[in-house]
Amino acid sequence: MSKHEKFYEGTVYQTSTGRSTSPVPCFNGTIANNTRVFHSWLISESIAEAEHRNDWFNKIWLKGVKTIFEKSRKDEALPEFQTKSMYRYLFDKSYIESQTYKLYLKRQAKRKGETK
Repeated sequence: MSKHEKFYEGTVYQTSTGRSTSPVPCFNGTIANNTRVFHSWLISESIAEAEHRNDWFNKIWLKGVKTIFEKSRKDEALPEFQTKSMYRYLFDKSYIESQTYKLYLKRQAKRKGETK
């Protein structure tokens, strides 16, 4: 998925790890409402991806984002840096191939071995 690809209602996408997302929700309200609906979907998919990857660190901050977002005013959207971070987390293959992520996976595997 390229950086400039648009999301289409009802479309299921593949994340960088191969997981299928739930369909993109339908937009039928105001621009503010549609943005909120999309951001809610993006947060939920990012949390699901963190669970799929067994990535507790990102799952924690994403759940925090979800809580704050749900308590915010109905006309507020997520800051751009958060949407870009979630987009990269979901769809950017270079993140999965990065040395930082590989090191994280190695540490996760080592922790699992120590707890057994």
